[in-house]
Amino acid sequence: MAQYRSTGDAKKDRFYQSFKQLAGEDNEIDAWELQDLLNSVMKRDSDLGDANFSIDSCKSMVAMTDSDRSGKLGFEEFMDLWKSILAWRNVFKQFDCDNSGSFSAKELHLALSAVGYQLNPKIFAAMVLRYTNKESQITFDNFMACAAKLRHMYHVFRKYKGSDDKASLGLDEYLRVTIYS
Repeated sequence: MAQYRSTGDAKKDRFYQSFKQLAGEDNEIDAWELQDLLNSVMKRDSDLGDANFSIDSCKSMVAMTDSDRSGKLGFEEFMDLWKSILAWRNVFKQFDCDNSGSFSAKELHLALSAVGYQLNPKIFAAMVLRYTNKESQITFDNFMACAAKLRHMYHVFRKYKGSDDKASLGLDEYLRVTIYS
């Protein structure tokens, strides 16, 4: 784990001090600490309705940026995740026009496009099945989990992509990179 060194950026240094308080002695944040943080921060955002993060979503978000596969995030990993969370939150709020804490599955395609993901219809249909609730709504928590999963999957593909624009992985490597996401 790399140790944070002040860059002279006062805002980043203050953010690091807040991170240290949350992270504790190990100076890293696990999925349960992330869940506590996100639930307390998002409760203050009245535009998100009754947003609560599940531990599964938090584990997906940790896995997405956990470069050393420790199950925890150091400061730089957390900063990377935090930037994504803020961007995804803004996109979610854009499509949750009634501030109910959810939007329709039909709007998911537009929201994912706004995040930067262009999906073919079959993949989009699979995302709808996986991330909508019984009423075919996307909750804030599920949108965040969906965005984290897609980001991780795109990252894995780029990492293993060959010149033929296809990824090549053995079974063990495929299982390792997909099970922890």
